[in-house]
Amino acid sequence: MKLMWTKNQRAKRGFSLAEFAIVMAVAGTIFGGIWVVSASMNENAKQQKFTELLSTIVENIRGSYTTRPFFESTLVTTMMPLLTSMNVFPGDSVKKSGTVSVVVSPFGEMTNPQYAASPYKSIYVCGWADGATTSTRCILTGAATSNVPLFAIEAILSPEDCINAVMRNSDPAARPGLVAVYIDGDKQALPMNLQKATSSTTGCKQLTVNYVDFVYRLAP
Repeated sequence: MKLMWTKNQRAKRGFSLAEFAIVMAVAGTIFGGIWVVSASMNENAKQQKFTELLSTIVENIRGSYTTRPFFESTLVTTMMPLLTSMNVFPGDSVKKSGTVSVVVSPFGEMTNPQYAASPYKSIYVCGWADGATTSTRCILTGAATSNVPLFAIEAILSPEDCINAVMRNSDPAARPGLVAVYIDGDKQALPMNLQKATSSTTGCKQLTVNYVDFVYRLAP
């Protein structure tokens, strides 16, 4: 006896493999788009928080040094405890690393290969002697230069985070008192655009990139 499928019976038989594959492909495209948008929003939020943190640190340092024309030392290990005691860093960005107070980056903690044993792994501040051979990065050990007129906020960043960070924060017109930006010890021409930031020789895509210095004057 030949079986006959009615229209209703065919409708009840469920998805075919082809139909199921189409549905899964559409769902994958939708969820993939949501993931991309979410990742982009998360990155923008971190970059915005980083910019706000830089601005807050700069403003607080200037507010604390209105009667002092220079920094006491170029050493991180001298300046960080002093600035922390002066409440220069926002409370929600400071945490204890052993007995040392450190400033945590919105991008997470990364170790600077130059100072692998140092507790300062995210963001730190030093006095800056612009033009000196030691001024291409903040110093944690060794001899210090005293009474310097500039300061640097040094951030340990991945190459990917570095690109947006330097593009957002390297325009002297938008960042009054900004003197220079160094990437892995290389002084940059300001402001930085995408081409400069992604340079494989001096920009964020250097194979050894790990620290970026934003150098400011005490006065805007």
